[in-house]
This record gives sequence, C-alpha cells and structure tokens, in this order.
Amino acid sequence: MAPKVFTFNKNYKCELFLHTKSQRVAPLQRPSKIAEIDAVFCPATYSFEIKSLNCVGSFELNFQKNFFVSYFEIGQTEVAESKTPVTAKILSEDFFSSAITAACEVGSTRAMWYPPNSLIPDASGSTSIAGREGFTKYLVPTPSGGRGASRKVLDVDGKRHDRVWNDPIEIQRTVALMETAEAAFRSPHYPKDQVDLSTKAKREQWVADTSGIWSVGTVHVQLAIARKNGLIKSGRKKK
Repeated sequence: MAPKVFTFNKNYKCELFLHTKSQRVAPLQRPSKIAEIDAVFCPATYSFEIKSLNCVGSFELNFQKNFFVSYFEIGQTEVAESKTPVTAKILSEDFFSSAITAACEVGSTRAMWYPPNSLIPDASGSTSIAGREGFTKYLVPTPSGGRGASRKVLDVDGKRHDRVWNDPIEIQRTVALMETAEAAFRSPHYPKDQVDLSTKAKREQWVADTSGIWSVGTVHVQLAIARKNGLIKSGRKKK
C-alpha cells in the first residue's frame, strides 16, 4: 500500500503508511440498515517519516466516538543529524489532526455494518445481536477479479466506481448478505412484522435491495456461482 503524503504547519511534509493491521475496523458511516460501508483499520499502528527533520515515528490509531492517537513515539534517524529541534511548535495540533486524517485515508477498507440490535450471522449459521453502538465486520478482499459487465455506482465519497457482478469480491459480498438473511429467518428474534423473509425468493430480493446495486436476477446467479464454487452448501439432497 502506497504511503500517504500530507502537509502540516504549512511547509512540513510527512509520509504516512499503515504499519500493522488486523481485522478490527471502525466505521466511517452508520446507516440505519445493514449495508456495506467504508471503514478504517483501527486499532492499528501507522508509521510516518518527516524527511526534512530526519525523523521517523509511529502511533496507534484508536476510536471512541472520534478517531484519536492513543500511543505516539518519534525519533531521529541515523542517516543524518537534524539541525531542527523537534518541539511542540512543530508537533502541533495541525500535525496530529492531519496525521489522523491521512491515517483514515491510507487505512481505508470495506466492511459490513450492522446497526444497533440487528442480527449478526457467523460461519456456523448461528446469530448474535449487535450492541447499542452497532457492529462493523471487516470484508476480506479476494486477490482476483471477474470479467463480467461492470456497473458504475456513486459511493458515499461522491466518486463513481466500477462494480463487476461476477468479481469474486462481489460474490463474497452477496454470500455474506444471504447468510445474514438466512440467519435472521431462522432466529427466534426475527421481526416477521417488519420484513418478510419467508421464502428463498424473498430472501434473495432482500439481498438485492440491501446491496444497493444488483437486481434480484443477478443475485440469483451470483449465489448459483457461489454454490458451484463451494462457498455455500447446496440445498439439494443426495440420493
């Protein structure tokens, strides 16, 4: 992942990159329904370099209502001796706010958002309930892309992006949504008076509506591909 270059205090430049990450993420959006959203790797360690000061350092980005730096260290490199002392004037509020903004950009990823009190499925088919703050689940990307027809969509960042219906990432996203629908239907907490998931067709329609991009016909084909590739179990019984 390429580093993010940002400027602070008008004339100092800093390069920042994601040093360590896990599957823990913080959401950038909190919609009222289950949806795929932009997120940031957090807690995670971000490293930086201020070449003009011969300084390197790192910090841990954390989140509690807002993103903040929970741990910070900085030191001079051994390449050359800096003639500029590192003071509070240099490491100002502008530095930290700019670094946090850059970290949110370089550490951006995609995740599934479950609003407060919604049902969260797991691989075993059981469910849990999102807490009062909701729950964000990291979507692991796959390494290759598909060759189907693409569709341009307008994301929340205001930019248009190509989405390819049979890309492995898109198949994975559809499977995750179908798992949510199936788990919700089986759950004793399923709100039947709010949403009808009583048939496979209605669950596929829910997946299509929640995806915000694919038609129910496309979802049906995506699930067929997923079943063929072993991502979901076939509903047919062997004789």
